[in-house]
Amino acid sequence: MGEGLHGQLSFALNVKLLHPLFVINQVLDAYCHSEGKLGLAQVEGFIRQVLGWREYVRCMYWHLMPEFERMNFFGHTTALPAFYWTGETDMRCMRQAISQSLTYADAHHIQRLMAAGNFALLADVSPPEVEAWHHTASDKLPGDFDADISGCAGH
Repeated sequence: MGEGLHGQLSFALNVKLLHPLFVINQVLDAYCHSEGKLGLAQVEGFIRQVLGWREYVRCMYWHLMPEFERMNFFGHTTALPAFYWTGETDMRCMRQAISQSLTYADAHHIQRLMAAGNFALLADVSPPEVEAWHHTASDKLPGDFDADISGCAGH
């Protein structure tokens, strides 16, 4: 499970090019055939991240809808800065994080959450505007793909 795959898999999972169960079964198959090259803790940690965290958060998101969409704990109402749509800002980390999202419809979670997300939080930006930006940035790819898990182990 090489370096850098986390971001590549996150993107593919988020735009439904890959189904979480397919990814988990591929990792389990790789572990079974790795002849000790993959450690149990490594594989378990990866599966916990995909199934335990990613799918739990996704489930809670939809479970709490539609009320969740209207939650605004801090009462933030500031408009999203225009540079979120262009990437044109003197703040280097924001320029890089936003430009990558706009160009590739993807950015590492540190860029999305710790740079773009924290800036929006500190600037009192309205949560629906931040969410709309994230959806627009990811909608640059064609279609909404449904995963075919018929090739997964056990299906």
